Amino acid sequence: MASFVGVVPAKDPRLVVLVSVDEPRGAIWGGVVAAPAFSEIARSSLVELEIAPDGTLDTSATRYPVAG
Repeated sequence: MASFVGVVPAKDPRLVVLVSVDEPRGAIWGGVVAAPAFSEIARSSLVELEIAPDGTLDTSATRYPVAG
């Protein structure tokens, strides 16, 4: 059994997706076997439900000032 679970969007989760592969062939790690399916399911679900994905990293809380 190989599995992968994740939430989307990461910042304000609206969906939890669990992908479980019974008797995987080749690799046995969830990140290799099940994560690609998670990615496609999460992406298409966000589009269908019209939920905006996380944007770029929020740099407003940067600890160190940027020189310039």
